[in-house]
Amino acid sequence: MPYYQRYFKKKKRDRELLHSEEAGDDGQIARGVAHEVRNPLTNIQLSLHQLNNEIGTNDDEKMYTEIFSETQTG
Repeated sequence: MPYYQRYFKKKKRDRELLHSEEAGDDGQIARGVAHEVRNPLTNIQLSLHQLNNEIGTNDDEKMYTEIFSETQTG
């Protein structure tokens, strides 16, 4: 195989490798963002659950119960 063909073949492999690494980095970033979003949501969900168990029967209870129910579906 002539040198120029090997050269362009190697360049193509290098570009493909770089592209696959970039795609992997994007996936890793997306996983990190999802993790950072879920952490506070879990704390909010636990707080709402505790409020739901502690508050009396009034309009606030209904509101918190509705919010808690909505967090359970996600």
